[in-house]
Amino acid sequence: MRTFMNIDADTVSHVAGELNRTGFASISDYLTPEQLEAAREDIACEARFRGNASFAVRGTPNITGTLFERLVVSEEFQRLLLGVFTAGTGRTPLPTEKVHTVMRCLKGCDSARESNRFHYDATTLTVLLPVSMPECSTEQGRLVLFPNTRGLRFSALFNVIEKAVIQNRISQRLVAVAVRLGFLHPVKVVLAPGSLYFFWGYCSLHANEPCDPQALRSTVLFHYDNPHRHSQVARLLLPKGR
Repeated sequence: MRTFMNIDADTVSHVAGELNRTGFASISDYLTPEQLEAAREDIACEARFRGNASFAVRGTPNITGTLFERLVVSEEFQRLLLGVFTAGTGRTPLPTEKVHTVMRCLKGCDSARESNRFHYDATTLTVLLPVSMPECSTEQGRLVLFPNTRGLRFSALFNVIEKAVIQNRISQRLVAVAVRLGFLHPVKVVLAPGSLYFFWGYCSLHANEPCDPQALRSTVLFHYDNPHRHSQVARLLLPKGR
């Protein structure tokens, strides 16, 4: 299998600039067709054990042996994350900074329940890799994004309280209804399998649209740089990446 795409400095600079200007950026066709097929098979293997239900698999060791493990440890992908993060924030992450990976699949009768769950991530940079998307309509399973609606919080406790207020089911339903009725106007991104989508996950309220229960929406999320990594409060109350 071919190595992963090596992104040049100009593209990295463009992605970082778009993140700060509009809150969103993408790199088209990052995976080759062969790599995308391997990614789909990795998720299909996991789905066989889950039946007709949605699931999320978080990081090593659960992604061991998959294309996603090879991607996240590759020099090409590590340079890309580091370059975008450094150019976009002006900060250099700690040498010990790790990428937290989430393999996510929406399918079956609980797909709607796992959608429109608006939240802020626990990490600064989020990279989304779509693997399989519904083909019957571009308006299914889109990324729904309110870009850069808050800054980094200096207090981990304040961040936890703020997330608790926003990320409960009542607040999430209210946001979803306001979007549906046209009172709120988020960015809605059609996701192409094999491409990469970047946003400041900590600063951007986001969710995914529901899919038809018969459709499959599978993605992999890469979370980078936790500003509250040393906080015991955040470590106890917030799962990695959320």
